[in-house]
Amino acid sequence: MKNSKTSAAAFAAAVLLALLPGMATADELRWNDAMKAAERASNESRYADAEQFLRTAVKDAEEFAPGDRRLELSLSFLATILFSRGKDAEAERTYLQAVKILEKNLGPGHLRVANSLTGLAAIYQMQGKYAEVEPLLLRSLAIREKVLGPDHPDVATSLSNLANSYSAQGKSVQAETLFRRAVAILERIYGPEHLLVAGTLNNLAVLYGSQGNLVEAERLLKRALRIREAALGPKHPDVAANLNNLGAFATSQGKPVEAEHLLKRALAIQEHVWGPEHTDMAITLGHLGAAYES
Repeated sequence: MKNSKTSAAAFAAAVLLALLPGMATADELRWNDAMKAAERASNESRYADAEQFLRTAVKDAEEFAPGDRRLELSLSFLATILFSRGKDAEAERTYLQAVKILEKNLGPGHLRVANSLTGLAAIYQMQGKYAEVEPLLLRSLAIREKVLGPDHPDVATSLSNLANSYSAQGKSVQAETLFRRAVAILERIYGPEHLLVAGTLNNLAVLYGSQGNLVEAERLLKRALRIREAALGPKHPDVAANLNNLGAFATSQGKPVEAEHLLKRALAIQEHVWGPEHTDMAITLGHLGAAYES
């Protein structure tokens, strides 16, 4: 689930739609400005700046009346950014706080509960806590299917997230079925070259690689990279994720020179966006070391 940082940008866009017009008090105006600044910073991959703006927004929202949804909005957006920056422990606490508020104010079957459950599951996935991941994702999927219907893009996202969890546990048959269903939904809605299709293609390609279906794995990885570069530009972290996967794949195919080129591109993007201490860089460096040893 963490292969993509587009969740931060997607959440930011949703938050902007929720900003309340006509706010008059100083605290409300300050909160509104902080959230908009965080959205801009997130869209520009300035996640450290986004985090600081969101901490300001949370502090302001805590001064609003009990039950004001702006506190939950601030916490959920902050949790998304914290997770993107590799601050998993704090992201977990923040998601849990947001879920508690949401369930109290909106009820356990609300779509915003599904969103926060998905974010919390992503953290547990990174920690290898699969027994905790599956029920959260199944609950999120059930909420979205009930509220949105079975062919909604958010349902496709839930299917892909659950497939990622199954893939990490070696449940390849279940994972492939869910990935293919997710791709079919997204292609039907958006067309085959849409950015949202790329993330699921990337994950399905990784699964095919683990199954030994190397021709199909390489085809899907290159297709996903082409889509992302066209939509996001060559220096986006999601492009780096694809380059990382292609580099690891090239190493496995005995192509160390090609792997080195791809992985160094990924590292340059990751260091620029995240800084040298981010966990994504450690993963890519490990793949580069494997390429040198091959």
